[in-house]
Amino acid sequence: TNSKKQVLTAAYHSYKRCGLAGCILTKLDETASLGEVLSLAISHELPVAYLTDGPRIPDDLHTPRRHQLVSRAVSVQMQDEPSEEAMADMFADLYHTPGKRVG
Repeated sequence: TNSKKQVLTAAYHSYKRCGLAGCILTKLDETASLGEVLSLAISHELPVAYLTDGPRIPDDLHTPRRHQLVSRAVSVQMQDEPSEEAMADMFADLYHTPGKRVG
């Protein structure tokens, strides 16, 4: 959603002053969309160093592979039922954008 993109962009700009060399994507098992974060990483040429897809560290900590990230992004997008988080984001976006229509 647009609000998620704004939060990610603000976080990037806050931390880029530190000289970011990459990023770690966490909680991929809980996400409703990877598009925003992958778009940010690509547009700012920020390498994805690691990702996590579960609560067990180090077992759920992985080195990303490009094709796996793309496959996961497509898989998440193709899920039939939106998660509670996705629905909350959608309705929050509607609430904060008067006149916006769904669909």
